[in-house]
Amino acid sequence: MFRGLLGAALAGEFQQVTDRARRAALLLSIAAVAIAVGVGFLIGACYLLAARQFGNLEASIGFGVAFIVIGLLCLLANRLAARHARQKRKLERGPELRGLAIAGALAALPTLLRHPKALLPVVALPALGLVAMKIADENRSPAVPNQRDPRSDPSAWR
Repeated sequence: MFRGLLGAALAGEFQQVTDRARRAALLLSIAAVAIAVGVGFLIGACYLLAARQFGNLEASIGFGVAFIVIGLLCLLANRLAARHARQKRKLERGPELRGLAIAGALAALPTLLRHPKALLPVVALPALGLVAMKIADENRSPAVPNQRDPRSDPSAWR
């Protein structure tokens, strides 16, 4: 459905695209409401069955606990997915920023090399950045908190 909308948008049929998108949004929202009402009636029927079998108080407590567990599982799944996405973005960001830095340096290099006075910052700034990275790596704590750095262990100096 979305592939057709995108193809029509690229072809320049904007009025037809907006009409199709509006129609799709209306039908999908009606379907979502109908599904939610159906699920509500099914939950109600399950409650009535449980109340008949176990009693009203027990059924209410059981349904309450079940919905709390479902909610906590959804929160846990959201937290795990967010952590995974954050780690994935962090891994993807390194090469991406490195590529942007290299592209920027290569784009600026011809202009900087034309002027002899601009050659000093071209050489000095990357060297200062490399020194700063080495200092930051030296002062960074180990990745595993319980694992000690072998460089600071006197028994490893022998």
